[in-house]
Amino acid sequence: MNSTVHVNTCPFGPGQINKLAEIGKVYGTDVGFEIMASFDDRDFEKKIVDILPEILHHQISWHCPVRLAEYSAAKGTPEYEESMKQLQTIKRFCKMTHSDHYVMRFNNCVVDPAKKDDMLFNALEAYQEIVDLFGKSGCRVYVENSGTIDEGTMLLDQDEFTLIVKEYDMDVLVDIGHAHANGWNITKLVEDLKDQIWAYHLHNNDGKHDTHNRIHDGTIDYDNLLNFLAEQTPGAEWVLEYENPDDLGDGLLDDLEELIAFRKMTVGSFQL
Repeated sequence: MNSTVHVNTCPFGPGQINKLAEIGKVYGTDVGFEIMASFDDRDFEKKIVDILPEILHHQISWHCPVRLAEYSAAKGTPEYEESMKQLQTIKRFCKMTHSDHYVMRFNNCVVDPAKKDDMLFNALEAYQEIVDLFGKSGCRVYVENSGTIDEGTMLLDQDEFTLIVKEYDMDVLVDIGHAHANGWNITKLVEDLKDQIWAYHLHNNDGKHDTHNRIHDGTIDYDNLLNFLAEQTPGAEWVLEYENPDDLGDGLLDDLEELIAFRKMTVGSFQL
């Protein structure tokens, strides 16, 4: 387990993406970046290109778009075509940034129970297309447990998610906040999938709403959870995934420093 902690770029938005360089200068290679693909914003690509020379020495991964991309859409639909179009651009940037993985969600949209089976079928087809596309450049695909009951976007419950990723031998990113908001048993989820878990999204909430609070602002006990995650999956990446731009100041930096210090302290304590 290395001490690198990753920061998801969602709260920065294209307008503040240049702050990645500032964070990188402070923490060096102890920080990495998970870039939220936002190529639907016309300024995003230019701003990423401008900042690349300053962040290329950090570990960089890419997260699938959450707007104008829907992997549960049927082939031939506008949603499917737009999703595949964005993938070509994302693949190019994954190669430019030497990214070793891409985070995929099965769906972003509200789930109609009558269409659930079709949505899952489409998402699994899309998963295979993405694996084939990114695999040629050595970039793996991590499947994230996405969606929440509260928003009507949870396509798979815990048992279904576990079954699917085991059946297809998928690499997994566990979003702790999503799991908590859906009432999942996080301990069991990690124990069941620990050989396939390669990363975590870390954020907190009240157990019902996916609010992406800071790690100690909510009902998840991160003091105990971090020890459990480090012991069960010592090689998995930790990604702070906040959404509120208000958390970009001292709050984000305090939490980042805490996680980096924790990982440095536990390096060597748990065997890979």
